[in-house]
Amino acid sequence: MSAHDPGLTLEQIIQFCQEAVELTKTETYEGMLADHLKRYAFERMMECVGEAVKRLPQEIKESHGKIPWRLIAGMRDRISYGYDGIQHHVLWEAARNELPILLELASEILAEIDG
Repeated sequence: MSAHDPGLTLEQIIQFCQEAVELTKTETYEGMLADHLKRYAFERMMECVGEAVKRLPQEIKESHGKIPWRLIAGMRDRISYGYDGIQHHVLWEAARNELPILLELASEILAEIDG
């Protein structure tokens, strides 16, 4: 069992999701790719979302089984271990289309465990 605080971990997921979503709203895909610092920051945000998901207790993941936890964690592994073959367009689409949903659900889960 992880010694990580689930509330803190959910807060981190929310923060990383917010940052990645914000980048996709304030930057173009081409602009992000062209700026190596923004590209690396974007990769790191997405990697941190996956790492934080890995730290959540299994009970939380099981009780919220509609969230594709394994896919999110797998994304982190592909970024970390396959850094030379990152498909940025896939990450960009995930940040634009999937992270807002994860952000909302993570906020709901945090409210459940806090409340």
